[in-house]
Amino acid sequence: MTCLWVCVREMIPPESGGLALGITSLFAMIGMGLGGYQGGFFFDLTGNYTYSFVNAALAGVVNLMIVGSLVLYVTRKKKGLTTQ
Repeated sequence: MTCLWVCVREMIPPESGGLALGITSLFAMIGMGLGGYQGGFFFDLTGNYTYSFVNAALAGVVNLMIVGSLVLYVTRKKKGLTTQ
C-alpha cells in the first residue's frame, strides 16, 4: 500500500491528491478483499489453489498493463511539455 500512495503522489497534482488517494485506497481495499474471497471460492470449487493462483496472476498482469500505460502516458506528457 505504501508504494501505491507514493505512485499516486507522483502522478497526481497536489490540488487533487486527497481525492485521488481516497479513490485509489478504496479500490485497493476492495481488490484485496475480493482477492481473498475469490481464493477461498476457487478452493471450495476445485479443492486446490491452482485457479486461485491463476486468478491472482491474471490480476497481476492486468495491474502491470495499467501501470505501464500510466508510465507511457506520463512520459509522453512530459515530453510534450518540454518541447513546447
